[in-house]
Amino acid sequence: MLLTKRISFKYEQNNQWVLEDISLTLAAGKVTGLIGANGSGKSTLFMLLLGILKPNTGEVCWDGQPLSYHKEALYQLRQNVSIVFQDPDQQIFYTDIRSDIAFALRNLGMDEEEVLRRVDNALTLVDAQHFADQPIQYLSYGQKKRVAIAGALVLDAPCILLDEPTAGLDPLGRQQIIEILQRIVAEGKQVVISSHDIDLIYQVCDEVSVLHKGRLLTSGDTQQVFLQTELIKQAGLVQPWLVRLHLEKELPLYRREQDFLGS
Repeated sequence: MLLTKRISFKYEQNNQWVLEDISLTLAAGKVTGLIGANGSGKSTLFMLLLGILKPNTGEVCWDGQPLSYHKEALYQLRQNVSIVFQDPDQQIFYTDIRSDIAFALRNLGMDEEEVLRRVDNALTLVDAQHFADQPIQYLSYGQKKRVAIAGALVLDAPCILLDEPTAGLDPLGRQQIIEILQRIVAEGKQVVISSHDIDLIYQVCDEVSVLHKGRLLTSGDTQQVFLQTELIKQAGLVQPWLVRLHLEKELPLYRREQDFLGS
């Protein structure tokens, strides 16, 4: 389990707090959404969860223990907590897809038979087997996103952080990412999504945490959070369209478009 205990952080070159007094519990087997307007501190919080940044006060904990920031401990942490960045080109370094996905495992000295098995499993999870032998430069943006996700999954880390997983995708690509998320969750992994795609967060997340100007406004059940109209406005956000239909037209509250259309 990944959690934070009253963490606060500010960058050396800026005396203003970027995050203040943030306590979050990110439960295993659940999908947690992290939302907030630009500048709310979401990206900084991800860097703290990964141990790339260290809080000025408070603690980030993994598996019940505060993070240790020496090299060996961080190396171990990143085998348990993986991140998929918004821009897939930030974490794709090889022109050969399978070699790129296998890089971290080979760097760990893993047996080659196990490497190949894990790469195949990761490719299957992201539905990328049919383009796995193409050069990276021939892939679409959405296909690159799936390769980047496979690269995070191949370590079999119990916790996955996803930064804007649907940004820049067309409707089909967005739906493919949703299906991939569902397969990841079915494996019992802890998933944290930071996104401006409010409808995505509403559909796939069990719990939501709302950041505003570095502070945690609220955290809790997804539907209950998004029903708080004034709080969502305060955060500079909008409610999901299914929630607005419920509130404005007094329709039943649905979580998914398919449920609404089939009603």
